[in-house]
Amino acid sequence: MEIELIRINIKACTTDGELFIGNRKICATTESTLNRLPVGKYTIHKAEARKFFSPLNGVKKKGDRFIHVGTHLVPGVVINTRNIFNALLERIRKSIERNHEVTLVIKE
Repeated sequence: MEIELIRINIKACTTDGELFIGNRKICATTESTLNRLPVGKYTIHKAEARKFFSPLNGVKKKGDRFIHVGTHLVPGVVINTRNIFNALLERIRKSIERNHEVTLVIKE
């Protein structure tokens, strides 16, 4: 399964984007502009999924490297985060249990 993050609004403090699985938009995202993961491709293992994604509504502290998932509210803030986060982790878990590789591709 390939998860694609496309960053669409890069500001001084936060970066907003959209998350896709199989060309289907799953949710909105927000990240810390200063601490975000570099553009590239990452393999996600079962135990690591929580290291990439967060159910918080936005960047809360300096050094935050999570991709916050949810429904876009305003730049830098997403809502309905817990439901979207849990559904995303469940999809990742099921895919890994079926022995499918899960990758995260980050683009700007």
